[in-house]
Amino acid sequence: MKPDPIHQPDALRLALIGYPIAHSLSPSLFQAYCPYDLLETSSFQEGFHLFITGNYWATNVTTPFKEEAYTYADQASPICHLLKATNLLIKEKDGVHAYNTDYSAVCQLLRQHICRPQHILVIGCGGAGKAAASAVYTEGHHLYLANRNTQKASDFIQALKSANLPISTHNPSEKRICKPLSLDHIPAIWEQINCVIITLPAAFNDSHFAKILLEQDYTDKLVIEANYAAPLLKNAPQYLGGRLWLKAQAQPLIERISRVVQRDPNPTLDVSERI
Repeated sequence: MKPDPIHQPDALRLALIGYPIAHSLSPSLFQAYCPYDLLETSSFQEGFHLFITGNYWATNVTTPFKEEAYTYADQASPICHLLKATNLLIKEKDGVHAYNTDYSAVCQLLRQHICRPQHILVIGCGGAGKAAASAVYTEGHHLYLANRNTQKASDFIQALKSANLPISTHNPSEKRICKPLSLDHIPAIWEQINCVIITLPAAFNDSHFAKILLEQDYTDKLVIEANYAAPLLKNAPQYLGGRLWLKAQAQPLIERISRVVQRDPNPTLDVSERI
C-alpha cells in the first residue's frame, strides 16, 4: 500500500493527472455525469497524493505518466501488467486498481472500421503505443511496431507473444506477422501496410521521422491518431482522429458511472475526424 491513506470519496468525483493538460477535452466528456478536475503537475507523485487524499473516486492518467502510474497501483488488470502502463486508476475497497482503456479503445475502433485481418503499423512504443500494439495483436491482425528505440519495440513484442492473451477468431493463425522495426525502416514496408496507428506526442511533429511519414502515400490506408491537440496526419483520406480515440477510451468509465447516476452513457462530444 502507498504511504498516503486512501480517502474514500462520499460522492462521484473524477480527475485527470498529466502535464500539460490545460488543453484536455476529458472534462467535456465527464462533466455531464459528475465533477471533473484537472490535476496538472510535473510530478506524478504529487498528483497521486492529491488523488489519494482528495475526494476523488477515479482519475484518468495521461502523458507523461502512464507508465509511472502503473507502479502506484495496488491491483492491476492483466493488460496493465503486460503494458506496465495505466490510464485509469479507481479507488476500490481493497486499494487502488489500474485499468487500461487505451487498449479497449483501439480494440473498439479496429472492430468498427476493419472487417478482416490487415497489416497494421503502430508508431510509438510508449503507454499508448503498447496498448495499440496489443489491441492489433489480440484482434488478429499482422503487427508492425515502429519505434525510435528498436530494442524497446522488440522486447515488448516478445512480452506480447508470451502473454497468452486471448486472440480474436478473425485471424487465429500462428503465421501472423509480429515485427519490430525502426522508424527509418517504415518506407521499406509501406506498400504492405493497410492501416497506420500513430501514438507519438506533438513534439514528434517537428522531427525528421515526421517528415518521413508526411511523404508517404495514404491512399487506401486507414489512419488512426491518438493526438487530437496537434495531429500530424489529419489530412489522410481515411482518418480517425484523437477525439474518436478519446471518446472510445472514456466509454468504459462512463458506462460504469452512468449505472450509478442513471444517465445515458453516450457523452456529447464533437468527434469530427477533421479537427
